[in-house]
Amino acid sequence: MVDQPEQPPQQLQPQQLQLQQQPSQLQLQPQQPVRSIRTILPNGVVDPSPRRSIYADALQRKREKNRLAARRKRDRRKKKLEDLEKHEVDLLKKRQELQAELRVYRERNTAIYNPHQNYRSPTECDEEKTGSSIGAEIATLRDSIEVVCRQTKEIVAVLEIAHLQAKALLDQL
Repeated sequence: MVDQPEQPPQQLQPQQLQLQQQPSQLQLQPQQPVRSIRTILPNGVVDPSPRRSIYADALQRKREKNRLAARRKRDRRKKKLEDLEKHEVDLLKKRQELQAELRVYRERNTAIYNPHQNYRSPTECDEEKTGSSIGAEIATLRDSIEVVCRQTKEIVAVLEIAHLQAKALLDQL
């Protein structure tokens, strides 16, 4: 700076007057506090590092990844439930089919083991039977009994298979 003789303030040039007023005006204005963005880490430590934006980006990526993983998990669970419901419907249909088949076999068994249902009772006979007609009827009954025994064995085998299948289906439910 160049030494200038002191002059009274009224005689100062306008430029110098402005220079003198500016520092005083700055001093009169309160200074704004400088705000710094600080990241608080999960362990409670304040991170003043310049890499805080990197950390924030990493957190954002992690949140997005977790959000997508949760959505995939919900979708998998929903698909699994739908598949289970579909499988349950299929098993119920199969069970109804097996029950209908079992009903048919039982009806056939009832007809086989209840011969009075198919034959007339002795009171319904119109004519008296002779010895030869009785012998012929006995032979016919023997033949039908043999046929019934064979059919019964087949039915029992089929029923055992159906029972095992039904038991396996019920165990799956």
